[in-house]
Parts: sequence; C-alpha cells; structure tokens
Amino acid sequence: MLSTFRVKVSVIAAALVLVLIVGTYLATLQPLAATTTDTLRNRVQRASSLVVRSQRLHGFELVSVAQSVAAKQDFINGVVTATEMQRRNNVYGAIDAFDEKLKSQGRKADFLGVVDKNGAIIARDLNIENLYGEKLGFKNIARALKGEASEDIWRMNNTMMRAAAAPIMSDGKVVGAVLVAYQLTAAEARDERDQFGTQVAYFMENSVRASSFSLPDDDNAEDSQRVAALNRILFSGPAAMGKRALSENKATEVTSIELNGEEYLAIAGPMPGRLTHEMGYVALGSLDVAQAPVARIRWLFLVLGLATLVLVLGGMLIVARHYVNEEDKLELGVNEVINGNLDYNFEQIAEFEGLANAINVMLARLLGRPEPGEEEDAEAAWRSDVLFVEDVTGDMTREAQKAVQMADETEDQYYARIHAEYVGARQKYNLPVDGISLESLTQKLKANEAVLKAKHKCRAVRFEVRVEMGKVSLKPVRIN
Repeated sequence: MLSTFRVKVSVIAAALVLVLIVGTYLATLQPLAATTTDTLRNRVQRASSLVVRSQRLHGFELVSVAQSVAAKQDFINGVVTATEMQRRNNVYGAIDAFDEKLKSQGRKADFLGVVDKNGAIIARDLNIENLYGEKLGFKNIARALKGEASEDIWRMNNTMMRAAAAPIMSDGKVVGAVLVAYQLTAAEARDERDQFGTQVAYFMENSVRASSFSLPDDDNAEDSQRVAALNRILFSGPAAMGKRALSENKATEVTSIELNGEEYLAIAGPMPGRLTHEMGYVALGSLDVAQAPVARIRWLFLVLGLATLVLVLGGMLIVARHYVNEEDKLELGVNEVINGNLDYNFEQIAEFEGLANAINVMLARLLGRPEPGEEEDAEAAWRSDVLFVEDVTGDMTREAQKAVQMADETEDQYYARIHAEYVGARQKYNLPVDGISLESLTQKLKANEAVLKAKHKCRAVRFEVRVEMGKVSLKPVRIN
C-alpha cells in the first residue's frame, strides 16, 4: 500500500514538473518567438521603405549632378561648335575634365556622355569612338531633349545603371543633353545591408543583377547559390514575388520564403525612377538567424527541464529508498515482536526514531522493564511498575523440584500467591508498591513468561520471588 502511495506521489510530482516546464515554455518562449518574428517583419518593412527612399535620393542627387554638368559653359560651347570634329573634340575635353574632377571626389561615374539635339552620341568618357553617332533608346534622354531633366534605370552591358539626363541649353533652346550613370553593384547592396539590417537585392528582366548575399569566408564575393535560389523565388513558382510586384506596381506583403533550406521574410517592390525597363528590389531577413537565440534558449530550456525532472525523480527515488530501508528495519522488528521476540530492541531507525522509541517504551511497560535510557538509573529501574527478571540459571535439580510444585498450582492460585509475595517483599524493604495490582502484575508476568517460553522452548515458565541485598526480583522456573 505504501509502495503504491510512493508511486502515486512520484507520478504526481513528475506531472507537476512537466506542467511547470510546459507552462513556463508557453508563457515565455512562445511569446518571445512571436516577438522576434514581429521584430524581423517590421525590420523588413522598414528596409523596404529605406531602399525606395535611398534610390530616390540617389536619383535626385544624380539629376542634380547632370544638371550642374549641363550648365557648364564648356559643354554648351562644345555642343554648338560649328564643325563636327571640333564639337567632338571640345565635348570630349570637357567630359574628360569633369570625369577627373568626379574621380578626385571619389564619385567617378561609370558612364559620362553627351548627345546632340537629335539624341546621337557626340562623345563619352574613356573612348571617344565608342557609341559615336549611336542613339540610346532610354526614355529619360528623350525627356532631356524636350527640356526636362530626369532619372532612369538603364540596362547597359547586362548591368543595372542608375542614370540621369539633363538638357544642354543655348539661347533658350535645347542643343543636346548630358548623361551621367552609375552602376548598381553588389558592393552598394552590401552597404545597404549593413545600414538597413536586412539583405538587399536588385532585379530586372527576370534576373537578379546585384545582391548583398556574400560568402561566409569572403564578404566581397557574392553567394551565387543563394542568388540563384532567390531568382527562382522571384520569378517562378506560386510566389513569383518579383513578377507580382512589377505587374501590380507596388510592394508585396511580407512573405515567408525558403532559400537553400533557410527561412526568410521578404518584400519585393518596383524600383522608383524607372522609365525604360521593369526593375525591382527585394529586402529580406533570415528568420532562422533571428530565431537562433530563441532556439538556443529553447534547447537550453529543454535540457534544464529534463535535468530538473531527472533531479526531482532521482531525489524522490533516493529519499524513497532511504525511507524504504528504514521502514524495512521497523517492519523487521515488528515481525520479531509478533513472533514472540519481546526482547527485541528497535535501534538505528533514523527516519522512524520517534515511532521506534515509542515501541521500545511500550514493550518495556508491557514487560515491566526499565524504559530506554533508564538502565543506569537505579532509582528509575526500581520503580513500582518495573520488574527485575533474572536469567534462567542455577541448580537444575532444585529448578526441577520447584517446577513440580508450581505445576500443581492453578493459574489463579499461582498469580495470587506471586502477587502477595512480591508486594510483601517490596513493602519489607520499603520499596514502592503503588499501582502493583494483581491485574497489572499478572499481565506483565504473562508477557515475560511468553518471551522466556519461546526463548527456552519449554511448555511453561513461572516465577518465584527472590530477595537479595534489599532488591526484589523474579526468578524464572521452566516447566517442561
């Protein structure tokens, strides 16, 4: 019954620990994971807005640069020069001078050129012959030749170019246009990644052209595998975020995507300032990376929870085994008493010390012995409720004769005689007799007789009163 109770207690304790672990998990880690996801979602949304704002600012700045170049007299004089060769040479010289100036400022353009009023290339940086006389079909050039400076995003040599065109005016008429363009590179995307806190990529014509994804061991090298995976997400499959953003001409909602087994939250949107080509951007952040601290806490929580469960159950097992051992000692002693060993003394039962001492006191009072701790106290040992019973020793012949005499007495005669002799002997030597009734003495004698009878394997045991040096004791006599 007790074992069943211990099992129930262990199960209940384990269940409580599990409930506590699960409750703490639900109350802390789940909200933390949700908060982390919301934080990343907000960061991606903010990065999307910052990409658009950054591109607009770059466009405004570029238009301003183009306008400042178009207003320079060198360009105006070069465009309106009479002969074609002089015009080319003068414009080329002006371009070269301005290109060097931008280079000294750390802002060297990737493309710097001038077109005439018909849109044909007069000159460009680096190679005067390159594209000479060719017309570029970008819409912001057409606007510039109508007198309006504007930005655009070009596709040139399979790269994305942020470009501005500004009209060159002479006597109130448009005589040409200045073209300034900068390539939109992976390095710029990585700078924006560091500023905005998310990955950034730019795409056009169903292909990612620049991204901030870099290799783990080289930040300046683009991670082509992730770029290819992102390309598939943007332009194929059920999501096709890039196509959707361009067709709807607005940014998508935050969408969960998977790149090479890693989960991301992403937004795709159209590039601002685009006139000629369909181009867009995507801002995305790794949910797995954002949730990594939560995952570590989750594993730590699981380990600590299991360790706590093991410690609780292990502690209960150790305590239970300790109590079981002590309980077994107590049970063993009780069985000894049940089997007639009334001399048994309950000792070294630490966890049941009170109960063991109570049983020892009960046996002492039942048998008329001194209580535990009173053996050395002579006054306590000879109280009226204490019997001093001698060992079964002495003259076997005399004992046999005495046994014959006692065997002839009935129990009532025997106990009445012993009671009278015992009380009389104690009174003679002024020993207390309070409480020594016939019933109480009979009970104690019977208890002692049962002990001795079991111990000496005889039919019965009776006592005779003996007095020696003022001490009254009871001498057992075996009856076979």
